[in-house]
Amino acid sequence: MPTIYKVRDPVAKTSEFFGSYPQVRKVMLERPDDGLVIEPLEYAYKWQLVVMMNNVYIEGRDDVSGGLD
Repeated sequence: MPTIYKVRDPVAKTSEFFGSYPQVRKVMLERPDDGLVIEPLEYAYKWQLVVMMNNVYIEGRDDVSGGLD
């Protein structure tokens, strides 16, 4: 099943997406003390990617409304 990886920095409230785990490992090695959260997102159909993108939009909106913009 295809997988993308979401790396979230809970302190800065930012998210980055990567297409492979080696890319995620590189980020983890570059920033070992940031407390990054890795969330693998599996999808089978393209419409599931649209749902994921909508959730990212909502999460970003919530981050900005929380005073972090």
